[in-house]
Amino acid sequence: SIPMASSSNGGYGGTAAHSPPRTQHVAVEMRSPLRVQVYEEASGLAPPPPVDAAESAVMRRSLEANVVLSAAKAVVAVQSGSLAVLASLLDSALDLVSQLVLVATAAAAKNRAGGDYPAGRARLEPVGVVVCAMLMGLSAAFVLLAAAQQLAALARGDAVDVDVSLANGATMAVAVLWKAALYAWIAVRHDALVQSHPAVAAVNQDHFNDVLSNVVALGAAVLAARYGLAYADPVGAIGISLYIAYSWLETGIEQVQHLVGRSADPAFLEELRACAGAYSDAMQCDIVRAYHFGPRYLVELEMVMDAGTPLKVSHDLALDLQQRVEAIADVERAFVHVDYDFRDVDEHDVQSWSPGHPGAKPALL
Repeated sequence: SIPMASSSNGGYGGTAAHSPPRTQHVAVEMRSPLRVQVYEEASGLAPPPPVDAAESAVMRRSLEANVVLSAAKAVVAVQSGSLAVLASLLDSALDLVSQLVLVATAAAAKNRAGGDYPAGRARLEPVGVVVCAMLMGLSAAFVLLAAAQQLAALARGDAVDVDVSLANGATMAVAVLWKAALYAWIAVRHDALVQSHPAVAAVNQDHFNDVLSNVVALGAAVLAARYGLAYADPVGAIGISLYIAYSWLETGIEQVQHLVGRSADPAFLEELRACAGAYSDAMQCDIVRAYHFGPRYLVELEMVMDAGTPLKVSHDLALDLQQRVEAIADVERAFVHVDYDFRDVDEHDVQSWSPGHPGAKPALL
Protein backbone atom coordinates (compact mmCIF):
# COMPACT_ATOMS: atom_id res chain seq x y z
CA SER A 1 0.00 0.00 0.00
CA ILE A 2 1.02 3.64 -0.37
CA PRO A 3 2.77 4.99 2.74
CA MET A 4 1.04 7.81 4.59
CA ALA A 5 2.83 11.04 5.48
CA SER A 6 2.94 11.98 9.12
CA SER A 7 5.07 15.12 9.09
CA SER A 8 5.44 18.37 7.18
CA ASN A 9 8.14 17.12 4.78
CA GLY A 10 10.72 19.64 5.85
CA GLY A 11 8.65 22.62 4.74
CA TYR A 12 8.44 21.51 1.09
CA GLY A 13 5.12 19.80 0.70
CA GLY A 14 3.10 20.13 3.88
CA THR A 15 1.22 17.23 5.47
CA ALA A 16 -0.14 14.82 2.85
CA ALA A 17 -3.42 12.96 3.23
CA HIS A 18 -4.80 9.95 1.37
CA SER A 19 -6.62 11.05 -1.75
CA PRO A 20 -10.31 10.11 -2.03
CA PRO A 21 -11.37 7.97 -5.01
CA ARG A 22 -11.22 9.88 -8.26
CA THR A 23 -14.90 9.21 -8.99
CA GLN A 24 -15.80 11.44 -6.06
CA HIS A 25 -14.10 14.41 -7.70
CA VAL A 26 -15.95 15.08 -10.95
CA ALA A 27 -14.97 18.74 -10.98
CA VAL A 28 -12.24 20.64 -9.17
CA GLU A 29 -12.87 24.36 -8.91
CA MET A 30 -9.85 26.68 -8.76
CA ARG A 31 -10.42 29.93 -6.90
CA SER A 32 -7.18 31.59 -7.90
CA PRO A 33 -6.65 35.37 -8.12
CA LEU A 34 -7.30 35.02 -11.84
CA ARG A 35 -10.63 33.34 -11.19
CA VAL A 36 -9.72 30.34 -13.28
CA GLN A 37 -11.71 27.11 -13.15
CA VAL A 38 -10.33 23.72 -14.06
CA TYR A 39 -12.86 21.04 -14.89
CA GLU A 40 -12.56 17.29 -15.16
CA GLU A 41 -13.67 15.77 -18.46
CA ALA A 42 -16.65 14.15 -16.73
CA SER A 43 -18.14 17.56 -15.93
CA GLY A 44 -18.91 18.15 -19.60
CA LEU A 45 -18.22 21.90 -19.27
CA ALA A 46 -16.58 23.81 -22.09
CA PRO A 47 -13.11 25.29 -21.54
CA PRO A 48 -12.75 29.06 -21.12
CA PRO A 49 -12.94 30.99 -24.43
CA PRO A 50 -9.74 32.38 -26.02
CA VAL A 51 -8.77 35.91 -25.03
CA ASP A 52 -6.76 36.94 -28.08
CA ALA A 53 -9.63 38.94 -29.58
CA ALA A 54 -10.29 40.82 -26.35
CA GLU A 55 -6.60 41.57 -25.88
CA SER A 56 -6.36 42.88 -29.44
CA ALA A 57 -9.40 45.13 -28.91
CA VAL A 58 -7.91 46.60 -25.73
CA MET A 59 -4.57 47.29 -27.38
CA ARG A 60 -6.15 48.76 -30.52
CA ARG A 61 -8.46 51.18 -28.72
CA SER A 62 -5.68 52.22 -26.34
CA LEU A 63 -3.34 52.86 -29.25
CA GLU A 64 -5.95 54.96 -31.05
CA ALA A 65 -6.50 57.08 -27.95
CA ASN A 66 -2.79 57.60 -27.36
CA VAL A 67 -2.17 58.70 -30.95
CA VAL A 68 -4.99 61.25 -30.97
CA LEU A 69 -4.36 62.61 -27.48
CA SER A 70 -0.60 62.88 -27.95
CA ALA A 71 -1.12 65.01 -31.05
CA ALA A 72 -3.71 67.17 -29.29
CA LYS A 73 -1.59 67.69 -26.18
CA ALA A 74 1.43 68.59 -28.31
CA VAL A 75 -0.58 71.51 -29.68
CA VAL A 76 -1.72 72.52 -26.18
CA ALA A 77 1.83 72.32 -24.77
CA VAL A 78 3.22 74.58 -27.54
CA GLN A 79 0.40 77.12 -27.31
CA SER A 80 0.18 77.29 -23.51
CA GLY A 81 3.88 77.09 -22.60
CA SER A 82 2.88 75.03 -19.57
CA LEU A 83 5.52 72.73 -18.12
CA ALA A 84 2.82 70.62 -16.45
CA VAL A 85 1.16 70.06 -19.82
CA LEU A 86 4.58 69.21 -21.26
CA ALA A 87 5.02 66.56 -18.55
CA SER A 88 1.63 65.12 -19.45
CA LEU A 89 2.58 65.21 -23.15
CA LEU A 90 5.82 63.32 -22.51
CA ASP A 91 3.83 60.75 -20.58
CA SER A 92 1.44 60.28 -23.52
CA ALA A 93 4.23 60.21 -26.10
CA LEU A 94 6.08 57.54 -24.16
CA ASP A 95 2.80 55.68 -23.77
CA LEU A 96 2.86 55.28 -27.55
CA VAL A 97 6.42 53.98 -27.53
CA SER A 98 5.67 51.73 -24.58
CA GLN A 99 2.55 50.30 -26.16
CA LEU A 100 4.41 49.49 -29.36
CA VAL A 101 7.03 47.70 -27.26
CA LEU A 102 4.34 45.79 -25.35
CA VAL A 103 2.45 44.82 -28.51
CA ALA A 104 5.67 43.59 -30.12
CA THR A 105 6.74 41.55 -27.09
CA ALA A 106 3.24 40.10 -26.58
CA ALA A 107 3.13 38.99 -30.24
CA ALA A 108 6.64 37.53 -30.04
CA ALA A 109 5.79 35.69 -26.81
CA LYS A 110 3.03 33.77 -28.61
CA ASN A 111 5.46 32.56 -31.29
CA ARG A 112 7.76 29.79 -30.12
CA ALA A 113 10.08 30.39 -33.12
CA GLY A 114 10.53 26.72 -33.90
CA GLY A 115 13.01 24.89 -31.72
CA ASP A 116 15.01 27.93 -30.71
CA TYR A 117 12.76 28.50 -27.67
CA PRO A 118 11.43 25.08 -26.61
CA ALA A 119 9.81 26.52 -23.47
CA GLY A 120 8.25 29.43 -25.35
CA ARG A 121 8.97 33.15 -25.03
CA ALA A 122 6.35 34.15 -22.45
CA ARG A 123 8.96 36.07 -20.45
CA LEU A 124 9.24 38.63 -23.24
CA GLU A 125 6.11 40.35 -21.95
CA PRO A 126 7.54 41.24 -18.52
CA VAL A 127 10.79 42.20 -20.25
CA GLY A 128 8.79 44.66 -22.35
CA VAL A 129 7.15 46.09 -19.23
CA VAL A 130 10.57 46.59 -17.60
CA VAL A 131 11.80 48.42 -20.71
CA CYS A 132 8.73 50.68 -20.56
CA ALA A 133 9.36 51.39 -16.89
CA MET A 134 12.90 52.51 -17.73
CA LEU A 135 11.60 54.82 -20.47
CA MET A 136 9.05 56.35 -18.11
CA GLY A 137 11.73 56.87 -15.48
CA LEU A 138 13.94 58.73 -17.97
CA SER A 139 11.06 60.98 -19.07
CA ALA A 140 10.18 61.77 -15.46
CA ALA A 141 13.79 62.71 -14.74
CA PHE A 142 13.82 65.08 -17.73
CA VAL A 143 10.66 66.87 -16.58
CA LEU A 144 11.92 67.09 -13.00
CA LEU A 145 15.07 68.81 -14.24
CA ALA A 146 13.08 71.28 -16.35
CA ALA A 147 10.72 72.02 -13.45
CA ALA A 148 13.63 72.64 -11.08
CA GLN A 149 15.13 75.07 -13.58
CA GLN A 150 11.81 76.92 -13.88
CA LEU A 151 11.46 77.14 -10.10
CA ALA A 152 14.96 78.59 -9.92
CA ALA A 153 14.02 81.15 -12.58
CA LEU A 154 10.91 82.17 -10.64
CA ALA A 155 12.97 82.51 -7.48
CA ARG A 156 15.24 84.94 -9.32
CA GLY A 157 12.20 86.99 -10.30
CA ASP A 158 12.11 85.96 -13.95
CA ALA A 159 8.69 85.99 -15.64
CA VAL A 160 7.25 82.72 -16.91
CA ASP A 161 4.36 82.99 -19.37
CA VAL A 162 1.60 80.37 -19.27
CA ASP A 163 -1.51 80.88 -21.38
CA VAL A 164 -4.42 78.43 -21.38
CA SER A 165 -7.21 79.25 -23.82
CA LEU A 166 -10.71 77.85 -23.64
CA ALA A 167 -9.93 75.49 -26.52
CA ASN A 168 -6.80 74.23 -24.75
CA GLY A 169 -8.71 73.66 -21.55
CA ALA A 170 -11.42 71.78 -23.42
CA THR A 171 -8.81 69.59 -25.10
CA MET A 172 -7.32 68.59 -21.75
CA ALA A 173 -10.81 67.93 -20.34
CA VAL A 174 -11.59 65.61 -23.28
CA ALA A 175 -8.30 63.80 -22.63
CA VAL A 176 -9.32 63.22 -19.01
CA LEU A 177 -12.76 61.86 -19.94
CA TRP A 178 -11.45 59.67 -22.76
CA LYS A 179 -8.75 58.08 -20.62
CA ALA A 180 -11.12 57.62 -17.68
CA ALA A 181 -13.60 55.84 -19.94
CA LEU A 182 -10.89 53.52 -21.30
CA TYR A 183 -9.65 52.71 -17.80
CA ALA A 184 -13.16 51.90 -16.57
CA TRP A 185 -13.93 49.79 -19.67
CA ILE A 186 -10.80 47.66 -19.29
CA ALA A 187 -11.08 47.35 -15.51
CA VAL A 188 -14.73 46.26 -15.61
CA ARG A 189 -15.04 44.32 -18.87
CA HIS A 190 -11.56 42.81 -19.09
CA ASP A 191 -10.36 42.42 -15.50
CA ALA A 192 -9.22 38.83 -16.15
CA LEU A 193 -6.96 40.10 -18.92
CA VAL A 194 -5.52 42.73 -16.58
CA GLN A 195 -4.71 40.01 -14.04
CA SER A 196 -3.19 37.49 -16.46
CA HIS A 197 -1.51 39.62 -19.15
CA PRO A 198 1.25 42.04 -18.06
CA ALA A 199 0.94 44.01 -21.29
CA VAL A 200 -2.77 44.70 -20.74
CA ALA A 201 -2.16 45.54 -17.07
CA ALA A 202 0.58 48.00 -18.05
CA VAL A 203 -1.64 49.69 -20.66
CA ASN A 204 -4.48 50.05 -18.18
CA GLN A 205 -2.08 51.49 -15.60
CA ASP A 206 -1.09 54.00 -18.27
CA HIS A 207 -4.72 55.08 -18.64
CA PHE A 208 -5.06 55.63 -14.89
CA ASN A 209 -1.80 57.57 -14.81
CA ASP A 210 -2.98 59.71 -17.71
CA VAL A 211 -6.23 60.59 -15.94
CA LEU A 212 -4.29 61.85 -12.92
CA SER A 213 -1.58 63.59 -14.93
CA ASN A 214 -4.10 65.34 -17.19
CA VAL A 215 -6.16 66.56 -14.22
CA VAL A 216 -3.06 67.88 -12.44
CA ALA A 217 -1.69 69.41 -15.65
CA LEU A 218 -4.95 71.21 -16.41
CA GLY A 219 -5.31 72.46 -12.84
CA ALA A 220 -1.71 73.67 -12.60
CA ALA A 221 -1.83 75.41 -15.99
CA VAL A 222 -5.12 77.17 -15.16
CA LEU A 223 -3.82 78.32 -11.78
CA ALA A 224 -0.68 79.73 -13.40
CA ALA A 225 -2.43 81.34 -16.39
CA ARG A 226 -5.67 82.63 -14.90
CA TYR A 227 -4.83 83.24 -11.23
CA GLY A 228 -1.19 84.34 -11.42
CA LEU A 229 0.12 81.39 -9.36
CA ALA A 230 3.27 80.91 -11.42
CA TYR A 231 4.72 78.32 -9.05
CA ALA A 232 1.71 76.04 -9.61
CA ASP A 233 2.89 75.01 -13.09
CA PRO A 234 6.38 73.66 -12.22
CA VAL A 235 5.09 72.20 -8.97
CA GLY A 236 2.35 70.39 -10.90
CA ALA A 237 4.96 69.10 -13.36
CA ILE A 238 7.06 67.77 -10.47
CA GLY A 239 4.02 66.06 -8.94
CA ILE A 240 3.10 64.39 -12.24
CA SER A 241 6.66 63.21 -12.82
CA LEU A 242 7.13 61.82 -9.33
CA TYR A 243 3.85 59.91 -9.47
CA ILE A 244 4.63 58.43 -12.89
CA ALA A 245 8.13 57.42 -11.78
CA TYR A 246 6.82 55.78 -8.60
CA SER A 247 3.99 53.98 -10.39
CA TRP A 248 6.25 52.53 -13.05
CA LEU A 249 8.91 51.65 -10.50
CA GLU A 250 6.35 49.48 -8.71
CA THR A 251 5.29 47.88 -11.99
CA GLY A 252 8.90 47.27 -13.01
CA ILE A 253 9.81 45.66 -9.68
CA GLU A 254 6.81 43.33 -9.89
CA GLN A 255 7.76 42.19 -13.40
CA VAL A 256 11.40 41.68 -12.41
CA GLN A 257 10.16 39.39 -9.62
CA HIS A 258 8.23 37.42 -12.24
CA LEU A 259 11.33 37.13 -14.39
CA VAL A 260 13.55 35.84 -11.58
CA GLY A 261 10.99 33.25 -10.46
CA ARG A 262 9.12 34.49 -7.41
CA SER A 263 7.03 31.82 -5.67
CA ALA A 264 3.29 31.64 -6.17
CA ASP A 265 1.10 32.87 -3.35
CA PRO A 266 0.12 30.29 -0.69
CA ALA A 267 -3.53 30.22 -1.79
CA PHE A 268 -2.60 29.14 -5.31
CA LEU A 269 -0.22 26.49 -3.97
CA GLU A 270 -3.02 25.08 -1.83
CA GLU A 271 -5.33 24.98 -4.83
CA LEU A 272 -2.72 23.05 -6.80
CA ARG A 273 -2.32 20.64 -3.87
CA ALA A 274 -6.08 20.10 -3.74
CA CYS A 275 -6.25 19.50 -7.49
CA ALA A 276 -3.32 17.05 -7.47
CA GLY A 277 -4.52 15.28 -4.31
CA ALA A 278 -7.99 14.74 -5.78
CA TYR A 279 -6.68 13.42 -9.09
CA SER A 280 -6.46 9.67 -8.39
CA ASP A 281 -6.75 7.27 -5.46
CA ALA A 282 -3.58 5.61 -6.78
CA MET A 283 -1.57 8.80 -6.13
CA GLN A 284 -0.83 11.02 -3.17
CA CYS A 285 0.55 14.54 -3.37
CA ASP A 286 3.84 15.03 -1.52
CA ILE A 287 5.47 18.30 -2.66
CA VAL A 288 4.01 21.21 -4.60
CA ARG A 289 6.13 24.03 -6.00
CA ALA A 290 4.96 26.85 -8.24
CA TYR A 291 6.95 29.90 -9.22
CA HIS A 292 6.79 32.54 -11.90
CA PHE A 293 8.10 31.68 -15.34
CA GLY A 294 7.27 35.06 -16.79
CA PRO A 295 3.65 36.12 -16.28
CA ARG A 296 2.50 32.57 -15.48
CA TYR A 297 3.71 29.77 -13.25
CA LEU A 298 5.99 26.80 -13.65
CA VAL A 299 4.63 23.98 -11.47
CA GLU A 300 6.50 21.03 -9.97
CA LEU A 301 4.53 18.17 -8.40
CA GLU A 302 6.02 15.30 -6.40
CA MET A 303 3.49 12.45 -6.39
CA VAL A 304 3.75 9.19 -4.42
CA MET A 305 2.58 5.82 -5.76
CA ASP A 306 2.91 2.22 -4.61
CA ALA A 307 6.40 0.84 -5.26
CA GLY A 308 4.91 -2.06 -7.24
CA THR A 309 3.00 0.13 -9.70
CA PRO A 310 3.82 -0.80 -13.33
CA LEU A 311 5.82 1.80 -15.22
CA LYS A 312 3.11 2.16 -17.86
CA VAL A 313 0.48 3.00 -15.24
CA SER A 314 2.67 5.51 -13.37
CA HIS A 315 3.73 7.19 -16.62
CA ASP A 316 0.20 7.50 -18.00
CA LEU A 317 -1.21 8.88 -14.76
CA ALA A 318 1.65 11.38 -14.38
CA LEU A 319 1.29 12.54 -17.99
CA ASP A 320 -2.47 13.00 -17.67
CA LEU A 321 -2.06 14.94 -14.42
CA GLN A 322 0.60 17.11 -16.06
CA GLN A 323 -1.72 17.97 -18.94
CA ARG A 324 -4.59 18.80 -16.62
CA VAL A 325 -2.42 21.14 -14.55
CA GLU A 326 -1.09 22.79 -17.71
CA ALA A 327 -4.71 23.45 -18.74
CA ILE A 328 -4.95 25.97 -15.88
CA ALA A 329 -4.68 29.46 -17.34
CA ASP A 330 -2.22 30.49 -14.60
CA VAL A 331 0.22 27.69 -15.50
CA GLU A 332 2.85 27.95 -18.22
CA ARG A 333 4.31 24.46 -17.79
CA ALA A 334 4.04 21.59 -15.29
CA PHE A 335 6.37 18.74 -14.33
CA VAL A 336 5.15 15.67 -12.44
CA HIS A 337 7.65 13.42 -10.68
CA VAL A 338 6.52 10.05 -9.34
CA ASP A 339 8.17 8.58 -6.24
CA TYR A 340 7.46 5.49 -4.14
CA ASP A 341 7.87 7.17 -0.72
CA PHE A 342 7.51 10.54 0.96
CA ARG A 343 10.77 12.47 1.31
CA ASP A 344 11.99 15.12 3.71
CA VAL A 345 14.69 16.24 1.27
CA ASP A 346 15.02 18.65 -1.60
CA GLU A 347 15.98 16.51 -4.58
CA HIS A 348 17.72 19.49 -6.19
CA ASP A 349 20.00 19.90 -3.15
CA VAL A 350 22.94 17.50 -3.38
CA GLN A 351 23.70 17.77 0.34
CA SER A 352 20.24 16.48 1.27
CA TRP A 353 21.07 13.27 -0.61
CA SER A 354 24.03 12.51 1.66
CA PRO A 355 23.87 9.08 3.35
CA GLY A 356 23.65 10.69 6.79
CA HIS A 357 20.49 12.66 5.98
CA PRO A 358 17.38 11.03 7.51
CA GLY A 359 15.34 11.44 4.33
CA ALA A 360 18.05 10.54 1.85
CA LYS A 361 17.32 8.10 -0.97
CA PRO A 362 19.53 5.15 -1.86
CA ALA A 363 22.50 6.00 -4.10
CA LEU A 364 21.71 5.90 -7.82
CA LEU A 365 23.49 3.22 -9.85
